[in-house]
Amino acid sequence: MGLRPPVAALFAIAVSAATAFAQSNSATLLGSVTDPTGAVIAGAGITVTNAKTRVARQSVTDAAGAYEIPLLSAGEYLIAVEHSGFKRIERSGIALSAGDKVKLDLRLEVGNVAEQITVAEAAPLLATQTPARGVTIASNQVENLPLNGRNFVQLISLQPGVVVGGQINGAITFNGLPYQGTTINIDGTDAANPDRPTATNFGGQTRLNLISQEFIQEFKTTQGVFTAEIGRATGGSVNVITKSGTNQFHGSLFEFVRNDKLDARNFFGVTKDKLRLNQFGATAGGPILRDKLFFFGGWEGSRERRGLLITGAVPTPGFRQQMLAANPAYKPILDLLPQPTEALPNDLNRGFHRRQDVRPSREDVFLGRIDFAPTARDTFFARYTIMDAFVVAPNIAPANGRTFPSQDRTGTFSWGHTLSPRTINELRLGANKQDLPRANAAYSPGGVGTISGFLETGSVEILQANGGSVTILDNFSHTRGKHSLKAGFEVRRYHYGRSNGQNPIYRFDTVQEILNSSPRSIDVTTAFPKTSRMSTTEVGVYFQDDFRVRSDLTLNLGLRWEYYTPVTEREGQLFNVASSPYGAFREKGQPIWDLDRNNFGPRFGLAWEMFGSRKNVIRLGGGVFYSENMLRNVSILNRPPDLPYTLTIDRADNPALARYPIDPFNIDLSKFQAPVNRLLVDPEHRTSYSVQWSFDYQREITPNLAVTLGYIGNRGLKFLQLNFLNQIVETGRRPVPGVGQIRYEVNDGMSVYHAFQTSVRKRYSHGVTFNTHYTFGKSITNGGGSEEGINDIQDWRDIRGSRSRTSLSIAHLFVADYGWDLPAGKLLGANPGRAVRRLLEGWRINGITTMRSGFPLEIQSGRDAFGSGSARGQRPYLVAGADIRAGTGDYRTSALHNYINRAAFVPNGRFQYGNLGGWILTGPGSQAFDFSIFKNTRITETTNLQFRTEMFNVFNHSNFSAPNSNLNSGLFGRITGAGAAREMQFGLKLLF
Repeated sequence: MGLRPPVAALFAIAVSAATAFAQSNSATLLGSVTDPTGAVIAGAGITVTNAKTRVARQSVTDAAGAYEIPLLSAGEYLIAVEHSGFKRIERSGIALSAGDKVKLDLRLEVGNVAEQITVAEAAPLLATQTPARGVTIASNQVENLPLNGRNFVQLISLQPGVVVGGQINGAITFNGLPYQGTTINIDGTDAANPDRPTATNFGGQTRLNLISQEFIQEFKTTQGVFTAEIGRATGGSVNVITKSGTNQFHGSLFEFVRNDKLDARNFFGVTKDKLRLNQFGATAGGPILRDKLFFFGGWEGSRERRGLLITGAVPTPGFRQQMLAANPAYKPILDLLPQPTEALPNDLNRGFHRRQDVRPSREDVFLGRIDFAPTARDTFFARYTIMDAFVVAPNIAPANGRTFPSQDRTGTFSWGHTLSPRTINELRLGANKQDLPRANAAYSPGGVGTISGFLETGSVEILQANGGSVTILDNFSHTRGKHSLKAGFEVRRYHYGRSNGQNPIYRFDTVQEILNSSPRSIDVTTAFPKTSRMSTTEVGVYFQDDFRVRSDLTLNLGLRWEYYTPVTEREGQLFNVASSPYGAFREKGQPIWDLDRNNFGPRFGLAWEMFGSRKNVIRLGGGVFYSENMLRNVSILNRPPDLPYTLTIDRADNPALARYPIDPFNIDLSKFQAPVNRLLVDPEHRTSYSVQWSFDYQREITPNLAVTLGYIGNRGLKFLQLNFLNQIVETGRRPVPGVGQIRYEVNDGMSVYHAFQTSVRKRYSHGVTFNTHYTFGKSITNGGGSEEGINDIQDWRDIRGSRSRTSLSIAHLFVADYGWDLPAGKLLGANPGRAVRRLLEGWRINGITTMRSGFPLEIQSGRDAFGSGSARGQRPYLVAGADIRAGTGDYRTSALHNYINRAAFVPNGRFQYGNLGGWILTGPGSQAFDFSIFKNTRITETTNLQFRTEMFNVFNHSNFSAPNSNLNSGLFGRITGAGAAREMQFGLKLLF
C-alpha cells in the first residue's frame, strides 16, 4: 500500500530539506527592530556572537522589521544591531538553552552608526512563543545542586508532573503517562536503554547513568503539548547537552568521598550500613584553533562498597526438616537460603530473615567532543561517550548474588549549514550500543531451580541482552515574513538481541503442596535459548509553522506522521497468529502484525502576551502524540509453535505432573497435554498514542522572578495490555483443549490524567536562585500501560472491573531547589585583613527538597487460581465491613510495622476472582532534604579550589518502603525497609 497523499506531500518537503531530525538541540533568537516611534526598520544588520567561542551568525531584518536566527548552540550570547541613521546597539548576557525560542525586540535610537549603546540584560524569563512545558537545568544547577551519587537523573524530577523511578528504576513518567513514551537523548540522539526506555541499566545498578555530571552543559525536558518536530514520545523527552570547548582553556580535577562513619543508621538496620565510595575524575577543554576549532574531554570513575539491608521470609528450621524428610531433593535449594533471624507471628513454617549485605560496584565513563566552525556558514560537532560498569547485587540467598557487567556507547555527529540569512539546515547522525547481560551465581544449566508462591527463593537465571539504535536526523528551517517554517523527518533503526536461560520455576501455593512435592505449575526451559536478533525501523515526518499573528500573539501549527515497522527477526524466528489467539500462525516473512500507517499527530499551540503586556502570558494547546516500544515485548515470540524451548505445565492440565524436581533437558513432552505457554500479540496491533491539552498563565513579578499557574490533562489510548486467555475454568479444563495458557498483548489499555500544576522560578540575581514546583493530580487506568504491568487486568472479560489509579498516581508532589551565595562581603567591613577575607569569602549553600504523598498499593492474592502461569493481577476478597488499616497501629512505631490488616482479606479460591478493586490503598509518603555548602577559594585569576560538604536526607527522616502486599506471603502487610538514612559526602574540586 502506498503512502497517502498528505504523507507523500510531507515526505517531499522533508526530502527537499536533506535528511531528518526530531529532537531540538539548539536555540532560536527572534524578534523585531523598530525606531523610536515604533515603526519597523527593514534591512537592519543583526550579528549574534557566542560569548565564549566568538563564533558569530549574521542576518538582516525583513520588510516587517523581523529577524529570526535558529540553530544557536546553548550558551551566552551578545546581539548587535546596526542600520544607517541609527546608533549601533549591543545587548549582552543573553543566555540561551537548547529548545529555547526567545523573543527579543530591540529599539534603535536616531544617531550616527559609529555611536554605540551597550546594554547588559538577560533574556525574558517568560515563554512567549510556545505552549510546551518542561524545564532547562543549566550548568550551574547541574554542578552546584547536591545530587546523590552525582547522578543527573535526579534533576529531571525538579519540575511539576514528573516521577522518576517508582515502579521501574530509572523510569521517567511525565504527567501520568507510561514511561515507554519517554525519549532519552544525549545531544539530540537516542541514548536510552534498548531493553526498556529508562535512564538506567537493568536493576538501576549504574550510578553514573551514561554520562558524568561533569560533562553536562545543561539538559532540557519537554512535556505537555510540544511542537511537531519532537516525535516518538507520548509522554515527554529528555535531552542532555554536553559541554564543548571554548577560546579559554578550562577544566577540572575532582574527588568525592563517603564513609559510613559519617552517616546515620538506617531505621531497620542493627548497625550502620557499610559504605565506602570514591568518585573521581578530570575534564579539560579549550581551543585547537581560536574562534574555529575546540575540544572537550573527560573521565569519571566510581568505586563503591555499599551496605544493603536484605529481608525476606525463609523456611524455619522445623519446616526445613519436614521438607527434607518429605523429599531429600529439596536440599540444594534449601542450602542456598539463610536461616531466620526472628520468628513471624502465627507462622510455624516461615521466619523472617534480616541481614546487612554489601553491594560492590565499579563504573567508568569517558567522553570526547570536537566542535568546528570552519566558516561563518558551517558548524560541526562530534561526540563519543562510553560507560563501563560491573556490579554485584545481593539478594535473599547469600550465594546467589546477581552480577551486572555492562557497557554503553553513544555517539553524535552534527552539521549545521546556513543556506541564506533566513534558511538553515542541520544534519545529525547518532549511534547507541549497549551490552546488558546479567547472571545469578547459582545458575548452571538444569541446576537448582526456583520455588515461588508460599516460599520465594529468588531467580536462578542467565541473560544475554544487547542492542541499540542508529539514527539519521535533519531539520530544515526557513523564515518567511511572519512564518517560521520547519520541516524534516527522522529515520531510526532499533536492534535488540536477547536470550534468557532460566532454571525451572516451581509454584507451590500451600504448605501441603510443598510437602507432597506437588507444584501447582512448573516453568521449564528445555534448552538454552538461541539469541533472537530483532529490529524495527521508525520514521517520522513533520511540518511546523510558528505564525506570529501579531507582535503579542503566536500560533504554533504542526502536523507529524509517524510509522513503526512490525518487528522482524534476523532469521525469521518470530511467530504470531494470523487472525486470533487460537488461529493459524503467520508464514515466515510475513509481518507479525498488520501495518499501521494512520499515525497522524496534529499539534496546536497559542502564546499570547496579554493586551501587549510582556509581563502576563497565556499559553494553551493540544495535540496527538505517538510512541512504540515493542522489541522487548515480542522477544518471546521467537518460540516456534511446534518446537518450544520454554513451556508452562499446569497440574490442572496434567494431573500426572512430575514431582519436584524435574530434569528440564530430558523431559518427555509427550506426557503433557498442553505444554506450550504462548505469548502472542494482537495481529491487528496498533501504535499507542496520547491526546494532551494544557492551559497556563504566566506572570513576571520582576525581571528575574516569575509564577506559572496551569492545568494539564491527557488521555492515553491503545496502550499495551496483557490478557491471560484460555484460562482453566470450573471444569478443571481449558476452553480450547490441546493449547496451553495464552498471554495475549492487545492495545486495549487507556489512561486519564488531570492535574493542577504551579511553579515559582527565580533566576540567579543578587546571589540567590530558587525554583519551586507543586502538582496536585490523579491518574486513572483500566489496567494497560506497561509491559511490566503498571496496572494489571484481573479478568479480561471485565476490563472495567480493573479500572483504578495507576501505580504512579501521586496526589501531592512538591519539589524545590535553591542556591545562595552567602554575602560575606557585606560583613567584612571596609578593610578586612587578607586572611579574614580568604576565610569568609566564597561560601555558597544549595539544596533540593522533595515531598510527596504515597504511591498506590495493589493487594494481590499471590495464588494462580486459573493456571495463568502467573498470579499477577489476581486479587483476594475483601471482608464485608472490614477496615483495611484497622488494628495495625502506627506502622512507624509498632514492633512489626504492620501497614495492612490481614484479617480484612480472604484468599480467592480456585477459579474465582476476588471482589477487591485494584490499587485501592496508598502507601507511606516521603520527604527528603538534601543540602550542600561550598567554599570557593581563588588561587589565581583563573584557578579556583572548591571544597564541598553535601548531606543527603540531612534531617534523617525515615522514608518507609511500601509494605508487602502479597496475601500469600508470610510478610503480608508488613513494612521491612526504608530509604537511606542521612549520608554525608566531602568533595574537592580544582577548577581552572
